[in-house]
Parts: sequence; structure tokens; C-alpha cells
Amino acid sequence: MASINQRILLMSKPKVLIVQELWWPKGGGGILATHLITKVLVRHGFEVRVVTGVEDHEVIDNVVFIHEPRLRASNKLELWFNAYIVSREGWFRKLVE
Repeated sequence: MASINQRILLMSKPKVLIVQELWWPKGGGGILATHLITKVLVRHGFEVRVVTGVEDHEVIDNVVFIHEPRLRASNKLELWFNAYIVSREGWFRKLVE
């Protein structure tokens, strides 16, 4: 017989964390594809959280959006450095757990 902890794990939703500089309608085809895949994941019962540098994005029901302004950078080196800094912060690490 499964323990209570095992049953709770089986009942919890699978989780997805998306970290992306841009979010739809900003950006191009890759951004649109991520947006559409996110909708499919939610319909199939996934708990989705998105960390993005865009404030004025299209909202998807049942998706938690977190605005992180450091993910908007003037060049890729700055973006990568900022993403690294964000990844080391406690609030971000809790999202990953």
C-alpha cells in the first residue's frame, strides 16, 4: 500500500517552469510556439509558471506570470549574466524545487 506522501505526490500536478526573455505578443516564431505549447500544457493539467522580462504580455488562464526586469537586456552577454544572477536568488530557487 502506498504511503500518504506517495499518494500526495501522485495527486499533485506536474510542474513546468518557463524562463524566457520575451513573451507573446513580443518576439517571433519561437515565442509564439512557447505560448501555444503553454496553453496545451495547462489544458493537460500542468501547473505552469513563466518568468519573463516582458510586462505587457498576453495572459493565459491558470498560468502564473512573474515579471523579472533583469531578463530584458541590451545584449546577450548582459542577458546571460542577469539570468545567472536571477538563478542564484532564493525566490527563483524555490520555483525550481
